[in-house]
Amino acid sequence: MRVAKWTETACEDLASKVRTQAVRDELREVARKSLDDPPGEYGGSGRSPLLWRRGVTAETRLALEAAERDHRTLDDDKEHGWQFTLVYYMKRRSALPDLPVILGVLTQEEFLSDFGDL
Repeated sequence: MRVAKWTETACEDLASKVRTQAVRDELREVARKSLDDPPGEYGGSGRSPLLWRRGVTAETRLALEAAERDHRTLDDDKEHGWQFTLVYYMKRRSALPDLPVILGVLTQEEFLSDFGDL
């Protein structure tokens, strides 16, 4: 398990944008276990060196895949980790593993706002 560094802004985002403790915990789990360089299936890259990752844990991924396979949705009225995106970069370290530094937490609306003109 890798340690991720949360900037002050990212901590403030987590506290102010995410309403439930369970989803905050889920996003922290994503930060510990799923921040890759290059990003995996639920992530991507922006302007170098920025990376992003949706708040999808391995457990959530299985639930989403099962729901899709069964043609059903998952609790649309509840807050979920996948509704948020972690924006981060990888701090390069020579003697230690690279360190993910989380710069912020975006809501789904914030993340998609740049695509509104398409």
